[in-house]
Amino acid sequence: MVEYNASFIEPEAVRKIREARDQAVEVPEEQFMSGINQIFGKPLVYGERPKEMKMHKVDLNKALNEYQEIQKSHEKPKGIAYKDWAKMSLE
Repeated sequence: MVEYNASFIEPEAVRKIREARDQAVEVPEEQFMSGINQIFGKPLVYGERPKEMKMHKVDLNKALNEYQEIQKSHEKPKGIAYKDWAKMSLE
C-alpha cells in the first residue's frame, strides 16, 4: 500500500526500489556469518534477549474517575497540571 501511494508522488523512486528488490540475492546464514567474521575480524555474537519488563495493571475506570474529580475541582478549564497527574494513583 505504501508503494502504491508513493508511486503517485515519487514514481521514479518507487521504480528504483522495486528494481533493487528484484536484484536482491538471498545469502545462506552460514555464508553471511562468515562474511561478518571476515569483515570485522570476529564473529557476530548473539546476546541473551532482554527480559520482559514487569507490567503494571491499571484500573482504567478508577484512573478516569480520579481524573474527572481533579478536573471538577480545578479552577482553570484548560486542563490539569503535571502535579495533579503525579497525585493520581494508577495501581
